[in-house]
Amino acid sequence: MMDHRSASPEAINPRARRLHKAAARVGPEIGLGAIFLATALLAIASTRASEGLALLWPCNAIAAAVLIRLREVRWWRAVMALLVAGILANRLGGGDPWLVALGLSLVNLAEIAAMVYVFRVLAPFPYPDITIFQASYMTLVMGIAITGFAALLGSTMLHLLGDKPLWANIRNWWAADALGACVLAPPIILYSRGNLLRLVRPAHLRNNLLSVPLCVLVTYVAIRYVPFPFVIIALAPMMAAFQVGAFGTSILSALNCMTVIALWMLHVRPAGSPTEGGALDGLPFMALIATTMPPIAVGLGTDARRRVARTLRSSERRFRESLEHSPLGVILLDRSGKWTFTNTVLQEMLGYSRAELGSLSIESLAHPDEVGDVWQRWRQLLEGRADSYKITRRFRRSDGTWLWVHCAVSLARDDNGVPTHFVAQVESLEERRLAEARLANEREFLRTTLDSIGDAVITADAAGRITYMNDSAVALIGRPFASAEHRHLHEVLHLTQADTAAPAPDILERCRREKAFVKRDEPCGLQRPDGSTCYVSDMVTPVLDIGREISGFVVVLQDVTVSLQHTRELHHRADHDALTGLLNRAAFERSVHQAFMLAHRADTPASLLVVDLDKFKAVNDSAGHAAGDAVLRHVAAVMRRSVRPSDAVGRLGGDEFAVLLNDCDPARAGEVAARLRDALNPLLTSWEGVTHATGASMGMAHGSSEFADPDEWSRAADRACYQSKHRGNGSLEVRCLPDVGATAGGAGS
Repeated sequence: MMDHRSASPEAINPRARRLHKAAARVGPEIGLGAIFLATALLAIASTRASEGLALLWPCNAIAAAVLIRLREVRWWRAVMALLVAGILANRLGGGDPWLVALGLSLVNLAEIAAMVYVFRVLAPFPYPDITIFQASYMTLVMGIAITGFAALLGSTMLHLLGDKPLWANIRNWWAADALGACVLAPPIILYSRGNLLRLVRPAHLRNNLLSVPLCVLVTYVAIRYVPFPFVIIALAPMMAAFQVGAFGTSILSALNCMTVIALWMLHVRPAGSPTEGGALDGLPFMALIATTMPPIAVGLGTDARRRVARTLRSSERRFRESLEHSPLGVILLDRSGKWTFTNTVLQEMLGYSRAELGSLSIESLAHPDEVGDVWQRWRQLLEGRADSYKITRRFRRSDGTWLWVHCAVSLARDDNGVPTHFVAQVESLEERRLAEARLANEREFLRTTLDSIGDAVITADAAGRITYMNDSAVALIGRPFASAEHRHLHEVLHLTQADTAAPAPDILERCRREKAFVKRDEPCGLQRPDGSTCYVSDMVTPVLDIGREISGFVVVLQDVTVSLQHTRELHHRADHDALTGLLNRAAFERSVHQAFMLAHRADTPASLLVVDLDKFKAVNDSAGHAAGDAVLRHVAAVMRRSVRPSDAVGRLGGDEFAVLLNDCDPARAGEVAARLRDALNPLLTSWEGVTHATGASMGMAHGSSEFADPDEWSRAADRACYQSKHRGNGSLEVRCLPDVGATAGGAGS
């Protein structure tokens, strides 16, 4: 018979082994889909509004937060699990048609995917130890921007498929989604095993558990009896944040919000709030969301302070340990010169025991040539002619050799000023020489290390005067250390804003005020002595002494010139046509929208001119696309020269161009259009020895309050261009109203 004591757990419990293997096959993705389905059904059943939307929708935020935190994800399995769960939830819980259920599930899936992509790929923060800035960024993007886009997309779909009220659905969808993201995502994002263990630590468990009913009680009392309760609701978790940290605070804030929602559904509401309507009608979602953010921010700040405190305690502990092992001896002598006390360091230094030193006089230990000077200096102390003195002496060791030491001697007095005893601190110069040698080696090692770092490192004293620059700093700034030493940082680092060339804010002073690490949010320009400019990301760290006073600064500069130029190039490519260098359709349409809104708000005149090339297809067919590209580039150059720098010129696609004449009255716009028409009719382009002639038909629409939106304005210009092309001969058609057009001139006008 097998001894069960030597059997493995799997052999003892085969059922547990089978369950473990089954769970591994299912994976967390299927479990996440089940959680999504359960929470979705609960949200639909308890908070569904008359328009068909659940007024609390935490499912997307929970799924996104879990997928952000999971180390390994089988993505196709997660997508299918969430898609099926979403369809079933909308079909079973809301009774939606299959097509609508599929559409809603796809919108939810797109929202989850956007959140996961942003915070797992684009901005993977060090979860759960995020900063307040990172938490704010997640709130804005995950809780407001992405949920808002999803609300717009989903509500538009419902409006088109089911004639649902568009704006009410957008508002309800966004509020439900944002509330779920801001309330239930933080506990998942901030979870860690260490944070959980800190909450259940026996020393704090009782107080932490008491925080739960206290928060619920404060929430109930505030909702029941206070007209504006949400500030009070936030106070309880905010006070608890100093004890439970960010993770615990996120749980308390979520509990508070769930309590408010439950009370609201039970019609326990503040005085003056509507009591009729749906379960969550009248619930101020924005105020409820706002109650969660400040406590979590306090919790994050508390966690940061704890980390700083641990670092300071560690530093102080190392400092105390170094004092305990310091090579300093301490001697107490009475007024007659008898040694009454010596510490262990001094005993080891001279080779005597405490009793032996107590029986010896100063004459037997001091060098004969120095005994007279010792008594003379003691008399000066006794007579009050000096308070203390420092001097180098020689003491006799137990083996008869002489030890050079540095002594600091003072006279202690009682409250009446009567001398009581001498105090001498003795430092072996031999040990100091060894220590100085070690320190020099360490300093050289640190200097070599800093010189090998790719980032520029500069140290400065408390006044901001430079004390050190590594080789990378010398190369980046463009001046030798000798010319920068003892000069103030702002005299050497000429930093400007990257886009405006205006002086950049001084983060050194901010670091001095806050006594904390400061990093500039955006890169700035560094003006070198030779007139060149590079772009850097700078950060400043204060060096604090034991009294938390600043004793110096460490400035680190990272050269981001290449990455910044690459980013700008990508932005330029995104907005400009690769062939002509003009604005592409998307960028041009944004300019049209801005001009239209400005014209309606400030009554600023503007005109939109659409240009369609004539005979361009013939060039492409006869001479090839390379010749056609040359014509398009020639057209772009002519159009740029014919308008003002403030006007927008774009290529809409193919051989279609457009010009936006900003702040331009109709008469002036007509002159510009006529000049451009004459320049393009005909336009002669030489390519490989052959001259190709093209023309252009143009349509223009003057900005008018008659146009309802930018699209109608653009369509008016398009129709004018179409009629111009229909007439032929490089004509120009002008429209001032959506449905009325007038010819401004043809080929001969």
